[in-house]
Amino acid sequence: MAIAFVGIFLLIVVALMYFRKKSTGKIDGAYMSEEGTFRVKGRGNRFVIRKDDRFEFLVEDGVITACKDLTRHKDFVYYRGKEDV
Repeated sequence: MAIAFVGIFLLIVVALMYFRKKSTGKIDGAYMSEEGTFRVKGRGNRFVIRKDDRFEFLVEDGVITACKDLTRHKDFVYYRGKEDV
């Protein structure tokens, strides 16, 4: 009886953890306009916007914190420096 209770409890905990992780909201989409093609990928609180396969913008908590010119850099260039992130 106790083993069944522990098993059910573990299943409930795992299910709650799964749904909590899933609720953070994956973002994956594209938008085309006269200004170019924009692709968005990441999670609700941290995602990357890519413009025309040349620029990437890192968005954290609704604020653009860094950008990257893909023709020049491999790493993001942070607007206030890495120490603020």
